Amino acid sequence: MVLLHHQQDSDRAFLTELIPLFPNFPKNFTFPLVADPKYQPTPNTLYVVITAIICFAFTTTAVSLRLWLRRGKFGMDDWIILPAFVWRRVAFSVTSF
Repeated sequence: MVLLHHQQDSDRAFLTELIPLFPNFPKNFTFPLVADPKYQPTPNTLYVVITAIICFAFTTTAVSLRLWLRRGKFGMDDWIILPAFVWRRVAFSVTSF
């Protein structure tokens, strides 16, 4: 798998200006892509998938319990939570995978 690096010199200049804000950041830091043009970062998508699964389980349980406890007595907040829940599921699914 070939990963594309869209980092430009202007991006590096902006990030370099932020380095003094972090006192523990190495003073002689060099961007990996500058030091080695063939640099490929290690993929870390497993952590995103695990976080997505935990969030899906938690939100599904919370919304289901709320709607079950409120059965028959829906207020405006309950009607709003349904499209928000669906939107969150769709948006998080698209950004996670």
